[in-house]
Parts: sequence; C-alpha cells; structure tokens
Amino acid sequence: MINAEDMNLITSTVKSTFDSTFLFVLKNKEKFYAVSDKVQVDKFINKIMVGELMNIARKRDQDALAAKKKEFISLDKEVGARIIAFTEMNLLYRSSDRVKFYQTLANCAIKYDFDNSGSLNKYAWMLAEAKEEISKDLMDEALKMAKRSVELNANFANINTYACLLNKAGLKEEAKVQAKKSIELALEEQKKGLWSFAFVAGN
Repeated sequence: MINAEDMNLITSTVKSTFDSTFLFVLKNKEKFYAVSDKVQVDKFINKIMVGELMNIARKRDQDALAAKKKEFISLDKEVGARIIAFTEMNLLYRSSDRVKFYQTLANCAIKYDFDNSGSLNKYAWMLAEAKEEISKDLMDEALKMAKRSVELNANFANINTYACLLNKAGLKEEAKVQAKKSIELALEEQKKGLWSFAFVAGN
C-alpha cells in the first residue's frame, strides 16, 4: 500500500534512475500523486533525471547524452520529454544566447509547469529582470505566466512580478493597480524590498 511516508523515505534515500525504487515511483507516479504532494513527487523525479542528464552533458559526450535521452523517453515518454526540455533550458542558462534561453524558459514553464504557481512566478520574474530586449510574443508569454501564477495562488510576490511585467509591457496604469495590491499583501518588513513599492512611490 503506497502512502505519504513511503514518498518521504524514498526522496531522502534514492539517488539514481538505476534504482529499482525510482523506477517503481516513475511507473506508479499517479498512485503517489494520490497520497502525496504532486509537486514533491515531480521534484523528486526531475531532480534525479535532470541531474543525470546534466552530468553527461558536462562531459560533452554527445553519444552518451543521446543514449540517455532515448532511455528516458523509453521509461516514460511524457516525463522524458519534460526532463529533456528542462535540461536543455538549464544548459542554455550559461550560454551567451540569452534570448534563446528566455524563450526556452517560457516554453518549458507554459508547457510543463502551468499549474505550479511558484515555478511560474520564478520564471516570470527572470523575464521581468531581463536586461535584453524582449519581443512582444515573449512578453505576452511572460504576462501569461505571471497572471496564471496569481490565479493559482495570489500573494505579494507573484503580484509584484505581474505588476513589473505589466509596466515593462507598457501597461502602466494596470501595473499601478497590481503594484498596490502587492504592497497591501506584503508585511511591513517586506514592502521596501518590492519593485512595486519603489514603482508606486515614484509615480
């Protein structure tokens, strides 16, 4: 009988896709979702699989990398595709092509993390802070991510992100509305560190 305690024990002890317990979780992930936090289960799977792909990628062994990707797809087509996408995003993070990284980030967030408020906010904020010029299409995707994060779990942090992106997109009046909401939800010690606080104070 699968239970939440099993998941807690597994996440603290299993470290490899070669472990039969990992394969059991992957094969029965829907059952683990039913008794544990879905985010925790997915985080466990992602951490191990992305870690293995990244280790191979750092060695620049393209044949081994292709073989590992093929292996992951054979284990679980949907999960494998997601892991490969996020690994490619991680590899692009340190590349000089920041625009390609941001586009890959948005693609991953919308396709694979659209029900994860925290992840959407994290990725949207990276786009809000981007120094590079962001295309209208990519800005629309960033706004979509931020708005979805707020819809899932409104808090001062993701509303702050949404306000910042609205302003960056030229929607200043709506940005003011959202910025004020963010400030209202923040604790006193959190307010002065917010983009929204500086924005409202300066307008």
